[in-house]
Amino acid sequence: MSRVGKYPVTIPDGVSVTLADSEVTVKGKLGALVLKTTDDVETSLDGNQLWVKPKHETQQARMMWGTTRAHLNNMV
Repeated sequence: MSRVGKYPVTIPDGVSVTLADSEVTVKGKLGALVLKTTDDVETSLDGNQLWVKPKHETQQARMMWGTTRAHLNNMV
């Protein structure tokens, strides 16, 4: 289990997050960033929290779970 991946990414005021297929777009006052996610993880938006969860119980999915969450946290 990923220690990093199990926590949500909190989205502050002034930042908007858009989920489309396998892309996550984060827009703020300084610009916009786009991350293409792999098929191993699923992202969901719940209020002002962005959640990342693995789709499968494979080692690759668990590795990408924490990595994707860390990338999204840095983007926000």
